[in-house]
Amino acid sequence: MPSATFTGLKPDKRRRVEDALLHEFSAHPLAEAQVARIVHDAGIARGAFYVYFADLADAYRHLLGIALGEIHGGLVDAWERRPEDSLAAVYDYTFDVARQMSGSPYRDLFRLHWQVNESHLARQANNTAPASPTPAADERPEHFLAGHPLVVDGHELHDDRRTAVGVALLMQVRHRCIQDVLAGHPADAVMSDFATVLDLLRTGLLQEARPHVPRA
Repeated sequence: MPSATFTGLKPDKRRRVEDALLHEFSAHPLAEAQVARIVHDAGIARGAFYVYFADLADAYRHLLGIALGEIHGGLVDAWERRPEDSLAAVYDYTFDVARQMSGSPYRDLFRLHWQVNESHLARQANNTAPASPTPAADERPEHFLAGHPLVVDGHELHDDRRTAVGVALLMQVRHRCIQDVLAGHPADAVMSDFATVLDLLRTGLLQEARPHVPRA
């Protein structure tokens, strides 16, 4: 997280630094970002950058947190609106997040985050000591789902293994869905494909949820 020195800057200077961060991280993956370009755009000394942030990853997390603060609503809200169907809740939330991200001034930042930076930060975290937590664009819905029963068409699922596999598949497809929207694919077509996958997943999950009736 940024230092107290950075948070104590005058608002116009702080915005100038954050604008430079946005310009850099919207044009270059984190692994290729350069402090030299950032300090040039911001009009600050190189040493000042390291007074404000521990490193590039620290600056990136700060900017990503600002960007994600612009995304309104959340999975909890969608869950409360659709208590009878968890898949419908995830669809609504995914649609809302993709729509807001694609229309945001931070769109290119989000696109690079989902395409390369998210995995880069994960690898970095595995190889180094714990750093400041990276804000999650989607509030880590897999963590949320792990702590809540999955409900499909009014049926609460009780097969833990089937549910875990279903959630893992759901998160993979959802991740790709947002990637495709941010990459410029037509949102309507992407979300239509996502709905089709959810229907297939719903059918499979309901095989466990509905009571088994032996054939005569």
